[in-house]
Amino acid sequence: MKLIEIQKITRLPAEVLALEKEAVAEGFRFLTRLISEWHSGTNRFNAPGECLMAAYKPASHRNRRTIS
Repeated sequence: MKLIEIQKITRLPAEVLALEKEAVAEGFRFLTRLISEWHSGTNRFNAPGECLMAAYKPASHRNRRTIS
């Protein structure tokens, strides 16, 4: 059983909004910037050598939870 699953992503998962809310509440704005730059196209992590990764805690095959 995997404790954490790490995947390369090509779109922001919906769960990132909940993570952003938690981060902002703790005084961090890095996810706000990521979301803004992603939607504007300023940064999509598609330059040579770049990629965006997401870590998931598998709850089940049908329901996974983004953790970072």
